Amino acid sequence: MTKDPQGRLQDQILEVLAHETAALARLLRLAHRQRRYLIRGDARRCQRTVAETDAAMQAAHEYSQQRRRLMQQWGLQGRTGAAALQNLVESADDAHREALRSAVDALGTMAARLSRKNLEVHQIAQFNADLTSEELRILVGAQPSAGGVYTSDGATVDRELAGALDGRA
Repeated sequence: MTKDPQGRLQDQILEVLAHETAALARLLRLAHRQRRYLIRGDARRCQRTVAETDAAMQAAHEYSQQRRRLMQQWGLQGRTGAAALQNLVESADDAHREALRSAVDALGTMAARLSRKNLEVHQIAQFNADLTSEELRILVGAQPSAGGVYTSDGATVDRELAGALDGRA
């Protein structure tokens, strides 16, 4: 570990960047799992994964806040995002520059992967919600003229369609 204060601060930032990247990797694994459960229609496991995701998001947020505080100590306050991280790398001493560049690149790569996976999970969840809504509209019409197969009290409105749907189930 480096002895001078600036070197110690850079060591701390490297450590926090590693933890932040690991937290994002955990979120990515949870997003993969959530995708799988959404496709299978496993609501119980989806719900459990959401709870795990909340905890992992909190950890990622805490590491991000730690990194920002350390960057402020370094004199990089007011800057955010990729520009701030680039300034961090550029202002590092020779002993830390490559390690910081690698850590920043790993964080950026992991954040981009997580963003793409979250978009995919969102699209699948939206599809599932739309499908459920459409199935409910078909199966339970508010009134016979609404085009539903069944009324809200369970009476059959369209016997032909009801038989086709019951056979599919």
